[in-house]
Amino acid sequence: MNGSFRRVLAGFLLLLTLLQRDCFVVSLLLSLPVNIRHPRQCDQASSALPQLSALSSSSSSSLSSPWIKRIHDVQDLEEGDLVLSRVESRLGCHDLRQPYLHKAVVLILDHDPEDFTQGVLLNRASDLILNHQDIIYEEDKDDKDPETFLLSSSSMMLSSWKIHFGGDIGSWYEQQPSFVCLHTISSDAALAVSDSLIFDSRKSSGIFVTSHLGARSLVESGEASVDDFFTFSGFCGWEEGQLQTEVDRGSWYLASLEHYEEGNNDVQLEHPASLLWQLMEEYSWKNSKFNVESAAIEFWRDLVTAIGMGCEIGDPNSFSDLMLKEWATQRLLVAKGKLDEEGQPAVEINDSDIYRAVKTASMAASMVPGTLLRGSSMADCPFLLKDQLFHKSTILILQEDPDASVGVILNLPTTETHLLELGTSGSNVEIPIRYGGPSGRVDKDMPLFWFHNDEMLKRKGVGRPLTCPSRNADVETANCVFVCTEAEVSHAIQANSLVKDRFFLVRGFSAWEKKSGSYGILGEAQRGNFEVVPESRYSAVLDQLLAQTQLSEEAWNENIQILQNAWAHGGIDEEKMPVNRYVFGSETELLTLADTALANWIKIFILEKAENYDYVK
Repeated sequence: MNGSFRRVLAGFLLLLTLLQRDCFVVSLLLSLPVNIRHPRQCDQASSALPQLSALSSSSSSSLSSPWIKRIHDVQDLEEGDLVLSRVESRLGCHDLRQPYLHKAVVLILDHDPEDFTQGVLLNRASDLILNHQDIIYEEDKDDKDPETFLLSSSSMMLSSWKIHFGGDIGSWYEQQPSFVCLHTISSDAALAVSDSLIFDSRKSSGIFVTSHLGARSLVESGEASVDDFFTFSGFCGWEEGQLQTEVDRGSWYLASLEHYEEGNNDVQLEHPASLLWQLMEEYSWKNSKFNVESAAIEFWRDLVTAIGMGCEIGDPNSFSDLMLKEWATQRLLVAKGKLDEEGQPAVEINDSDIYRAVKTASMAASMVPGTLLRGSSMADCPFLLKDQLFHKSTILILQEDPDASVGVILNLPTTETHLLELGTSGSNVEIPIRYGGPSGRVDKDMPLFWFHNDEMLKRKGVGRPLTCPSRNADVETANCVFVCTEAEVSHAIQANSLVKDRFFLVRGFSAWEKKSGSYGILGEAQRGNFEVVPESRYSAVLDQLLAQTQLSEEAWNENIQILQNAWAHGGIDEEKMPVNRYVFGSETELLTLADTALANWIKIFILEKAENYDYVK
C-alpha cells in the first residue's frame, strides 16, 4: 500500500466525516477568542517529575536515553514522527467534544503539509476483537475506493484481531470503517505489502504499516501471526495548514524519534523504533495488567517526560483526565467478554435499564406543544460525553410535525439582554436573553421567543397557550405555557412593571429530526435521554427558573444552583434513582463529572471563558 493511495483514501474519509459533523459546533468553536499559548520551559532535571510507570521496568527505564526530541514546525514533520496533545489547551474541544484527543499519542502515517496529514492514536487500545469473517473486502463498483469494509456478527473463525481505536475518521462506529496495521516484520514478503515508518538500518528492522488485507495475507501465508500486529480502526486527520494552526495555538507538541548517526553500527544500542514498540506493548492487550479504562494516559506521560515537558503532566484527577477515562470506559470497553454458565454471552440488566423500561412503558405515545421535559436522571448520564447542554436541561416543546420536534431550552441564561421599548413613553427595560439551542442563534433575523406561565397574565389575555398536555383543561388554570408577542409583553409591563420578571425571553431553538426510526424528541425520551415533567410540577420548575439573572462571573454560582434546583423540582418524589458509580481510578461520581461538564460547557460557549474552566466540583 503506497503513500499516495493511503492519502487519497484518508482524504475521502475525512471529507465524509466533516460533511456529517454539526456545522454549528465547528462555527462556534472557530468563533471563540483564541489565546496563543507558548510552551513553558521545563527543568528537565527537576525532581518534581512524576515517576514513570511501573507496569514494565524494561521500557520505562530506557526513557532516560535521548531517543526522542521535540520539533517545532509542521514542515519538519515526517512519517514515523509523533504528535502529542498538550494539557494547556483551554478551548474545550478535547474535553467536551473529543475527549479521546486529551493526552493522546498520534503516530504519523502520512504527511504532506500542502495537502493532508494522517495518523493513528497509539494509546487507545480497546477490548474489541474482530474475527476474520467480521471484516469483508469488496471491490468498489466505481473503482474509486478499492476496499469497502463491512462488519458482520459472525463469531467463529481461525484467528481474531484485537482492535485499537485509531481516531474518529473511519472508526468502527462509522458505517464504513477503515483498518490499518502496524508491525515490525522485515521479511521480503512483509516489506512487499508495507510502508516503512521508522527504520533501523543496522538491523534492517523497524516499524511498518500495512492494510488489514496485507496483514491478513501475511498471516494466511504463514509469514506472521495475528499477535505480530497492532490493528487500528479509524485515524486522525488534518487538512492543509490545520495542524500548524493547532500547534501554534498550543494544542500539540511535535516529536521526532532520534535516528542514530550514519556509521554507528553498535547493534547493542536500542533503536527508537524498538523503544516505541515496547511502549505500545506495555499499554495494550499485550500486557495482562493493562486496563482499557485508563486510556493509557501513562503512555503519553512517558513520552512527554522524555521530551523534557514533564512539568505539564498536570493533575491525574483533573476534569480532562476524568472525561478521557469515562470516554474509554464507555467507548473502548466494547466486548466486555462476560459469559454465562453455558459459555454464551451474558445479558446484563442493571437498575438503570429497569428504571428506564418502567419510565418508557408509562410514557404517552406522542408529544404535544407545551410539554415540559427535563434532561435524564439516569445514572449513566447520557449527555456527559456529548451535547452537554442537555444535561439537567429544562425543555419546552414548541412544535411536533412529521419531520422534526422543535423545542427551546429554558434554563440557560446568557450574557446578553434585549432592550424592550415601552410604548411611546420613551422608557425601556432590559430583559435577559436565554439560550434556547444551537439553531437560529446566528441568524439575526430570527425572532426572539417570549413565554410566560403567570396566572394573572393568562387571565388578562396576555399571549396564547401552546397546546396544553391536558388538552381539555381550562387554560386559565391549567399548567399551559403561553407564547407572546413583544408588543404584548411591552403593554403588560406598561400596565404593571412588576410583571417584567415573569417572562422568559429565548433566542435559538433545538430540533430533533425524525428519520431512520429516531422519532424526534419522543424517541429521545423513550431511550431515557429526556423525561416528561409532571404537569403538577410545571409551576414549581418555571418559578425557580424565573429567578435566574443575566449570566456573569459574579452571578455564575447562583444561576447554576437555580438550574440544579429547577431540574430537581421536575422529578417525582417517589422515584427511586439508580445508584451512581465512580469514574475509573477516581473518587469522582459520574453525576458529579456530568454536572461539571455542563458547567464547563456554559463557561466556554455562553460565558466565553474558555481559559478558565478545568475543575471538578
